[in-house]
Amino acid sequence: MEKDWDRMLEIVLVPFTLLGLSVWIEAEMSSWQEDIAVTQMVDSYFDGITDILSSEGAELSHYAAIARSRALFFRLQELERKEEMINVLRYLSEASPDILRGSPFEQDQQASQYYIDFSYSNLSSSDIQIMELEDMIFISSNFEQSSFYNFSCEACSFTASSFRNADFLMVSLAGSDLTDVDFTGSNIGEVDLEGAILDYAKWSDGRVCVKGSIGICK
Repeated sequence: MEKDWDRMLEIVLVPFTLLGLSVWIEAEMSSWQEDIAVTQMVDSYFDGITDILSSEGAELSHYAAIARSRALFFRLQELERKEEMINVLRYLSEASPDILRGSPFEQDQQASQYYIDFSYSNLSSSDIQIMELEDMIFISSNFEQSSFYNFSCEACSFTASSFRNADFLMVSLAGSDLTDVDFTGSNIGEVDLEGAILDYAKWSDGRVCVKGSIGICK
């Protein structure tokens, strides 16, 4: 009787085991295929953007580079490929920083095609290192539990973004708009905030900065 019971369990469990294994293999294959596709997409972008930036006709090249970069960043965000997004950001910050700058167009909705809007980006739990940015737009973005090292984003807009439990070392957010930003649990004291707008920002200790806080949380 016991052998019959064991045989019955085997008959019942084996198909489920095989099904679970099949699902796992399919998931691994899907992840592997996505990795290959993303690598090819980014490599193609780098090849194309290098040709665009080195071509004649500066104004047309600039707009073409923006269009191509916007399409890539949109796809990378859609796939939640944070590492690739950061690598492309670092490349552009060195090769052609003007492509990334949002001002002075950010208040003009008709001019949105002239800059890249990184609002609602999710770069949580990321290592963001060795990058100099300026005039970028990261409204309502997620940087929770990320580590920033040798990083600057001056005169950038981070309104309503979250830096909860973020770690900062050699970081500058000077002149940036940090209105309603959440720094709970972060070591924000290590950041250069000269001229930064801190209206209603939530400080690392949980207190809320008053309106008119510039450079320091009042």
